[in-house]
Amino acid sequence: MKYTAEERQSKLAMITQWKESKLTQNEFCRQHKISFHNFQYWYGIAQGKPKYKPKKKSPVFLQLPAAPVSQGVNKQIELIYPKGHRLIFYYPMELAQLRQLIR
Repeated sequence: MKYTAEERQSKLAMITQWKESKLTQNEFCRQHKISFHNFQYWYGIAQGKPKYKPKKKSPVFLQLPAAPVSQGVNKQIELIYPKGHRLIFYYPMELAQLRQLIR
């Protein structure tokens, strides 16, 4: 939502008023019938903080190509997660079991 210069000045003046009041943020909001969320938004703007910080989203599931395992061959499966955690399986495993472990 875009605010006019007057609205912005009024909201920032509200933050200054709160600082001078010596009330807690909750008390100030209750007395002035302001939502705490709205107060926090303008407090962040007054502090020069961005409106929000986009979070880096890591993939929930990463599809891995799987080659068929030959009978009698002892191959291992190794999963390495983005933060460096490793899972090593030294025995053949069904793909359904592997999917459950990844989730």
